[in-house]
Amino acid sequence: MVASCTFCMKCLLRLLRVFPNSRFCLQKRQTCSQKPVLRNKKVGNTYIIQNRPMADPKGIVYNGGYDRMKRMIRVAVTFGTIICMLLTLGMTEVHAAGLRDPFLYKNPVVEKRKDDKIKKPSKKPVKNEKPTEEASTEEAPTEEASTEETPTEEASTEENTEETTEEMATEEQMEETKVNEQIAAYQKVAAEEAAWLWGQQLSNGAFAFYNSENGSVYINPYFSEIVAIALIRHDNSPNAKAAIENYFDWHFSHINTAEEDYNGLAGTIYDYDAVVKNGVVVSETSKNHYDSTDSYSALFVKALADYAKTYGDSSYILAHETQIRDIVNVMFATMGENGYTYAKPDYKICYLMDNAEVYAGLCAADYLYKNILGDAGMSAKINEAVAFYDTNFNKHWWKGDHYATVLNPDYTEYTGYAFDWSMFYPCATAQMFPILYGLATPDSAYAFTAYNGLCNAWDWQDMDYISEGADVFCWGNFAYLGALMKDEERLDAYLNKYDEIVASGRPYPLYSAESAMVLMGCEMMISQLK
Repeated sequence: MVASCTFCMKCLLRLLRVFPNSRFCLQKRQTCSQKPVLRNKKVGNTYIIQNRPMADPKGIVYNGGYDRMKRMIRVAVTFGTIICMLLTLGMTEVHAAGLRDPFLYKNPVVEKRKDDKIKKPSKKPVKNEKPTEEASTEEAPTEEASTEETPTEEASTEENTEETTEEMATEEQMEETKVNEQIAAYQKVAAEEAAWLWGQQLSNGAFAFYNSENGSVYINPYFSEIVAIALIRHDNSPNAKAAIENYFDWHFSHINTAEEDYNGLAGTIYDYDAVVKNGVVVSETSKNHYDSTDSYSALFVKALADYAKTYGDSSYILAHETQIRDIVNVMFATMGENGYTYAKPDYKICYLMDNAEVYAGLCAADYLYKNILGDAGMSAKINEAVAFYDTNFNKHWWKGDHYATVLNPDYTEYTGYAFDWSMFYPCATAQMFPILYGLATPDSAYAFTAYNGLCNAWDWQDMDYISEGADVFCWGNFAYLGALMKDEERLDAYLNKYDEIVASGRPYPLYSAESAMVLMGCEMMISQLK
């Protein structure tokens, strides 16, 4: 070969690729180690027409200094040398591997169809994908690279997934911890209220309005029924069942006959005073009075139905079937032509609060007669009344942005109680009763509007009605209302204010039914959080 040119494999390949050219120069060719000169720059009599490095097979310099024969000889010698070197390098193995001989084609790469596209290696291999015969061997390195890269990518993905999972698990644990703390707080309040309420039960079985170890104690059956409902909801133990039955026994034993009732109505019950000495009732005196007949009977029937559902004992209910019928009929006794009840026979005022409680009592009676007592006639009568309330109550009582406190026989709002949100009782407080007793579901527009009106008029969570002199009682109904409306913020604020009363020794005017409503509010929140 020419001494002035330093040969290497790249030079040999280069000679082969320029074979079709008519003129070329070896004497003045640059070596692979030299830098390329600028495009089309003249160097003496030589023109550089391609300024690529020597490794590029198209870097050619033309010169007309040799005749054709000498060029052909040099080419032949060069060609023979290349063949020998290729054989030495083991082209046989290359062919055995299925690669095409690059010297037989203008392009050393296998020609592909115009619509062929280079595919990037996927993170996961495609199942059942068969490579083409031509592309199988060429794509093998890509597949190997994909196989090598996939574990890294998958590992990275797995790490990210693990981190995300850990974060989610941590958040879930934190949320679970928070919920458990909330449940524990409500359970603590509920347990304290229940313990105090059990202490309000007298030796005769009745729940006192406010108990005392010695002295006169007032027994109001309406408030006693609320206490019983709350304790049944809180405690399903056998001891609680027995204690509730003691209260029921007292109540049934004090039911009036038609001759005993001053309105001649069987199934009613009066308020009582009891004298207590050292925690034992030594005497009872009837007041020959009740605040209402519709609400008293309604809430007692509700207590009976809750008892049957919680303790699963129908025998006690069946044993008092006759008295239960009389008590249910008390609600129908004051039901007017408009389908709603008056407070009592001698006080024909159709109250919102009473009718909400009557609806709950009718629903409870419906359960008892359908599932335990089995009187088809009574069941049909009760079911008709329930359906009437379901269909017409909101239509008749709702007056645009509030419920009528009192309803006239023609379904107009009673003007004797011109509605005013600033009148805490009865106007504002009455608005919660349809929600408390199921006539307005908490997610309904009626409940939402009434509740917002109440909250806008009164900061009940701060008991501002007491500080402003509107009332002296703490109205535990608000705790139950806040829980039903899922207003945890106001409920918690109310319980903090209520706790101040508890911390001071639960002095009167805190009384048993107030505590019972707080207990039901806590139980409702616990059930929602769980």
